[in-house]
Amino acid sequence: MPTAARFNGGEGIVYHQGKIYFDTKGYDRIWMYDIAAQKISLFYAAAWMDSPVLTGVDALTMYDDTLLVCEDGGDMQIVAITPAGEIKPVLQLVGYYFSEISGAALSPDKSRLYFSSQRGVIGRLKGGVTFEVAGPFLKHFNGRQSSPAGE
Repeated sequence: MPTAARFNGGEGIVYHQGKIYFDTKGYDRIWMYDIAAQKISLFYAAAWMDSPVLTGVDALTMYDDTLLVCEDGGDMQIVAITPAGEIKPVLQLVGYYFSEISGAALSPDKSRLYFSSQRGVIGRLKGGVTFEVAGPFLKHFNGRQSSPAGE
């Protein structure tokens, strides 16, 4: 289609409260599409930063109003973008070269974060590892101090 928008390297996508967030790793960008307004805007671009914390944007998930972004390459981190626009590393995999973080998901009570390293520590097309991270640390990334039930 001649009037279609073209994006370089579409990867992660997540819906949250009437908005669709998706990333294009070709230019390290995250876009936000407001469904009601039918408007797309640039939400994050690594090029905005002198020394970006977040590069290699890939899989996306939401923790309340905070966007969690998995890196494909970069520093092998999961990075939070808070509602206030702060960019904060949540965790980092060390020694997992030539891999990428994928499949980030939260348990229903948001007390556990699950994600995978596609190629594990061996850096080949096998040996993937899935991780579970538990604890209240995630609640600090959305600017609220709420706790999961029972905590």
